[in-house]
Amino acid sequence: MRVVLLCAIFVFFCITSRQAVTIVQVEKNLLKYLTSVNLMNILTNKRIMAMYMKCLLRRGPCSPEIRDFRRLLPRFLKHLCSYCNEQESESLRIIFQFVKSRRPEEWKQLEDVYDPKRINTDRIEKFIGKRSNNI
Repeated sequence: MRVVLLCAIFVFFCITSRQAVTIVQVEKNLLKYLTSVNLMNILTNKRIMAMYMKCLLRRGPCSPEIRDFRRLLPRFLKHLCSYCNEQESESLRIIFQFVKSRRPEEWKQLEDVYDPKRINTDRIEKFIGKRSNNI
């Protein structure tokens, strides 16, 4: 009986540690992608943004990049890229600032989905405010 329990615990830890590594790798890949693309070309493209917002709000299909972003958005909102380099943080700020200022209804809907109790609102506002107003 003990052996079975120990085996079950071992398998559980193997699976959860593999999942944690996978999430970290997905996050690294996504942050690398965000720093390598022209975000303003994406953010100002109404067709792409409509598709991305539908994905983020769980109302439509997702491309691989935005699906990863949706998967990591709760983590980004909670930690605000505190472990990111400056370029990665700036990319995230640009995205948040753009959506908040240019798509306020969808920003509110995103908050409703990903931070319904508004636990992170003040921290997000401070994070967004750290960047210069280039948008």
